[in-house]
Amino acid sequence: YYTVPWDANIGAYFVFQSGKPWEAWDGSIYGYSSGTARYGEPAGSRRSPSHWQLDLNYTQDFKFSGDMELQFRADIFNVFDRQTGYNNNPYVSSETFGEYRNYYSPRRVQLSFNFKF
Repeated sequence: YYTVPWDANIGAYFVFQSGKPWEAWDGSIYGYSSGTARYGEPAGSRRSPSHWQLDLNYTQDFKFSGDMELQFRADIFNVFDRQTGYNNNPYVSSETFGEYRNYYSPRRVQLSFNFKF
């Protein structure tokens, strides 16, 4: 974090994740039901997209008489709203084959106050 001249703190957190390897599953090519997980191609032959995210925070303390203190905090998660998909559907027989089953959380702002006495 960085302390600015008016005694507030500003922080940032950056994360980068490479895409996850995945492959098509198809039990029918081996004579099994489609519910049986068998590789339909070499393991890891596909890759989901990479994901990066930037989170920012701001903290400001306000001192009162004695030991009382009020702290304000603002957090912005996923500043650039990168909702990258992951966990691809690997089942070849599915209508949603290859589609993402999950997405990273969208941008979110969280405001909080903390009173110490």
